[in-house]
Order: sequence, then C-alpha cells, then structure tokens
Amino acid sequence: MDTTIAETGQLWPWLIPGLPLMGALLTGAMHLAGLRRPKNDDKATSKPLAANIAILAMAAAFAFSIKGFLALRGGEANILSTSYDWIPTGDFTVSWSLMIDHLSSLMTLVVTGVGLLIHIYAAGYMKGDTGYAKFFAYLNLFVAMMLMLVLSDNMVGTFVGWEGVGLCSYLLIGFWYKDSWRAEAAQKAFVVNRIGDAAFLLGMFILATTLGSLDYSAINSEASLLAKPELPWKLSLAALLLFGGACGKSAQIPLFVWLPDAMAGPTPVSALIHAATMVTSGVYLVVRLNPLFAAAPLVLTLIGAIGAATAFVAGTSALRQRDLKGVLAYSTVSQLGYMFLALGVGAFSSAIFHLVTHAFFKALLFLAAGSVIHGMNKEQDMHKMGGLKAHMPKTCLTFIAGAAALSGLPLMSGFFSKDEILAQAFAGGGVSLILWAVGLVTAAITATYTWRMVALVFFGKERFDKQAVHPHESGALMTTPLFVLALLSVGGGILGLPIVFHAPHILGEWLAPVVEPGQAILAAAHNGHLSHLTEWILLGVGAMIALGCAHLAFHAHRQGTQSDLAFETKHPELALSLSNAWGIDRAYQVMLVQPVMTAASAISTLFDLALIDGAVNGLGRFAQRLGQRVSRQASGHLGAYGLTIGGAACALAAIWMWIGA
Repeated sequence: MDTTIAETGQLWPWLIPGLPLMGALLTGAMHLAGLRRPKNDDKATSKPLAANIAILAMAAAFAFSIKGFLALRGGEANILSTSYDWIPTGDFTVSWSLMIDHLSSLMTLVVTGVGLLIHIYAAGYMKGDTGYAKFFAYLNLFVAMMLMLVLSDNMVGTFVGWEGVGLCSYLLIGFWYKDSWRAEAAQKAFVVNRIGDAAFLLGMFILATTLGSLDYSAINSEASLLAKPELPWKLSLAALLLFGGACGKSAQIPLFVWLPDAMAGPTPVSALIHAATMVTSGVYLVVRLNPLFAAAPLVLTLIGAIGAATAFVAGTSALRQRDLKGVLAYSTVSQLGYMFLALGVGAFSSAIFHLVTHAFFKALLFLAAGSVIHGMNKEQDMHKMGGLKAHMPKTCLTFIAGAAALSGLPLMSGFFSKDEILAQAFAGGGVSLILWAVGLVTAAITATYTWRMVALVFFGKERFDKQAVHPHESGALMTTPLFVLALLSVGGGILGLPIVFHAPHILGEWLAPVVEPGQAILAAAHNGHLSHLTEWILLGVGAMIALGCAHLAFHAHRQGTQSDLAFETKHPELALSLSNAWGIDRAYQVMLVQPVMTAASAISTLFDLALIDGAVNGLGRFAQRLGQRVSRQASGHLGAYGLTIGGAACALAAIWMWIGA
C-alpha cells in the first residue's frame, strides 16, 4: 500500500466534519426559534424536521467517509487537505489540515456509521422531549468535533476536537439539567476530563519545544530516528503526559470515575459518546503516535499495567450493579482497559480491532437497554424486571446478540478481537504474561456479569409492578438500528480472523502502514511469536471460559434475584465494595474533593470576606464618618462658616507660597 502523502487542493474532506457541523447550526437555530414561539403554538412539524436534518447530515458525512476509504483502497496516497496556516510563527507553523489515511478513514467510518444508526434511534427515543431540536444540535456538534479529532494531521487540530467532544459530553450528560443529580454528573465528567486535558496540553508543549513541530508525520519520524537508548527524557515525559490525557477521555485508572456517573444522560448519548466514539479517543491517540510510545518502553509497560488493572476493577464492579446502564457503564470501562492492555504489549492494530467490534456490540447493548427502559416506563433496576422476553422479543433477540459478542462467545466479533489481545499478551512473555493472566480472569468476569444481566432482564418471573408498568416493544425507528448493529456484532469478527483460520486479517493488513513504524521499534527489543498449536490452545481456553461462565451465570440468575440476595447476605462488605467500584470514588471524595472544598471555603472567607468585602465596607464606613464630620460644620452659624472659609483660605495661601518657593 502506498503510504505517501498527497497534498490536494480538493476541499471535500472538510465536508466530513463540516456537514454535521452545519446540521448542528441548523437544528440549533430551530431550537432557538422554538423558544420564541408562544407556548400554545405547537409547531409539530419542527420536531421531525430537526431529526431529519441531523440524520441527513450524518448520512452525507458517512457517504464522504466511504469516498475517502475507497480512495485509499484503490491504492491512492494518503490525502492531505490544507485550508490555511493557522499559527505561522517562523519555523513553527500549525495549519488547519485534515489527513485521510488508513487509521483516520477507519475511524470516520465507525464514527459516522454507528453515529448515523444512533441518530435514527434517537429520533424515536427522544420523541416528545421539549428539547428535541437542541438534542440533535448537540449530537451533530459532538460528531463534528469527534471527526475533527481523528482527521486532523496535527496535534493542535486534534486538541480542538478533543476539547470539543469534552464540551459536548458535558452538554449531553446534563441534557436534563433540571434534575440536580444529572447536572452534577455532567460537572464531574467535565472536571475529571480537564485533569487529563491539562496533561495532554503539557505533553503537547514538550513535543513542540523538543521537536519543533506538532504534525503527526514529523513527530513519528523524529521518534523513530531517536528510538535509541539515549532517547531524550523529554520525549518519554511527553508520552507519559499524553497517556494521562488518554486516561481522562478513555476512563482509565485513576480518571475513570466520571464515566459511570455519565449514564445520567439520555441513552443515545451513552451509546454514541460513552461506548462507540469519545471514550476511544485515548486509544486512537496512542495508536496515532505509536512510534513515540514504542520508543518509550517504560511508558508502554505502564499503559499495559493500568489497562489490565482498569479492566479487572471495572469488570468486578459490574458484577454487583443493579442498574442496567450501570452494568454497561462499568463494562465499557473494562473493555477500554482491554484496549490499553493491547497497546501496552505493542498490539496496536489489535487495540483498534477491539475498538471497532466494541463500538458495534456496546452501542447495540446501550440502545437495546434504552429500548428496555423505554418500554418499562423508565425503570432501570434489573431486580424489578424479569420475563421481558415475551413483551420485547426484538429487543431481547438483539440484546442477546450483543451479549454474545461482549462475553466473547465463539465466532462472535468480541471473541476474535478479545482473544487476539490475549494472544498478543501471551506472546510477549515476561511482564506481558501477568497482563495475559489478568485479561483471562477479566474475560471470565465479563461473561459472568453479561449473562447475569441477560437472565435478570429477559428471563425468569416478572418482578415489576404490573399495575404501574406495562412493558411493550419499541417502534421500528428504534428497533431497526438494533438489528443492523446486531449483524455487525455477530459478523464483525471477519475483519480480524486468526492466522490459524488461514484467512486474511483484513484490519491488520489495512492498518499495517500506520502501525509498522512502532512495531519495528518494538521488534528490536523482543520478537514474540506463537505456534499454530499454541494459538489453537489459547482460542480453546478462551472459548471454554466464555461458555462456562456464561452458562453458570445465566442459570444462577434465571430464576430471579435469589442469587444476588444470597451473596449480599453472605458477603455484605464485599458486595458493597464491588457495587461502589472498590470505594475508589468515595476515597477521592474524602481525600481530594472534600479537602479542596474546605480549602476553597477557607480561602473564600479570607480573601473574599476579609479583604474584598473588608475593603468595600471599609470605604463605605470611611465615607460615612467623613460625612458625619463634615455635617457637624453645617451648624447654621455665620461665625462658624467664616472661620471655616478663613481657615481654608489660609491653607491655600500657604500651599501656594510653598509651591512658589
């Protein structure tokens, strides 16, 4: 494949992020216009029109993403489209440029393709909401920013998109801001992500001062040249800081605590932002800069360790959640941990493979969960569900397809992508074997919480209040995207079949031009390779673990909540700890948030009340006392007035004589 870059005067690549941006502007204008109408002026046609505009913008962006993909598939060079130089400062220049290469084209297909299905679903899910047009404006704006993030050919453009998706995430999580807990969840997500963003910014500054450029091509080529034992410590520090930014966006330890709370937003938001797109930004960043990270082996090892720890902690936390979306939230954090585990062992294309399959099955599971919540009158407690298979057959079928992929049942998409990561970790040897063991245990945990969820929601006795809740299937607008995603979740594994299947690894071959520089650096340090027999054994072990744990979990919870209640009775402290994510969030509150709030209150008291208010009040008191002194002179006696005037005249004369002297 040709990996050279072709400068082009064509501006059509800008339509990929530009069309959703225009959709956001139009639907946003419709929302503002709606605010000015009288309350009794119900323009019913404006609501479907807003959804249609947003969906059309997404469909057009998807079409142009396909155009870029086909151009590269036809053997064309990477496409670089530059509009103008944004920051020209001598030797250092930052341009508004977009680059379509094998990585960015794949990401645009995922973002626009899955995003289009979620937009269609949202048209039905958000029906009747007073902020209908505003919601689609936010969704379109988010997609535009995400596309800017993955298409930019330099880190500054990526950072613009990086901050843009953070802002949109805040707006969408807190969309129903009148509920205070939703607004607080949005604020938490915003603040935690700012910590990671600060690290990203510092890392970017170090690269700019060290290498003199923020273009990805320049950074990666310089990193490749400097991949020696004397690699400057600044580049390793930059890689570490950039990983800190990735931890924020991709919800890794220690910055993962915002994502479970982010389920406060509407379910389509959870599917788009917290499953398929924004949370994968950190994975994309590391793969985009793979030579830089490969040249910093200690940082890469740390990435793998944190990924494995996150996968395990979040997976075990998902075991004890009763909230349907809560299980999926912790599952998302855990699966992102798998991706970072892959990055840590240098399996860059494997991380992207799991990113793609995860986008399919996790978006499906979130949307199917939304269909359940929609049909259950907003109920999310799985202990108050059960037997919904009879009421929601389409949702049940598609949910099971997503569950099979998530738990890694044989031949499902998640089976191939997850087992590829574990195989790469096993092949690495040494420390990587520890990561493999943690990943294998987490795979068992994943199958357990997934099929516990399926059993509690769709099987067993009906545990809901039949007087208050009347379960029903969602309409075609919501179920059609579920079936499309179900097909992708089941068949997506064809993109990366193992070598022992004697079939091409489509995704691996496609991403080879992007990841080869980093893999070449890593190959100099170690060259792990597995025999076909070992690969078959690893595949068999993975399949048996997934099937065995799925079977046990399903049958343990099929009859109802007895298994959960028995565990809580026997191990109350452990159950509470797992349900609260090992108490990490609570520890942050006690050790960080509360001390900072106390210090802020003390500083506010000192500076605001003592200094600022003291100065203002002091001036007021001074003016009051001065007025009282002056008022005493207004006694009404002519003698007193004459004495005052005479004294003032003498004082002026003395001053005049002093100046003249």
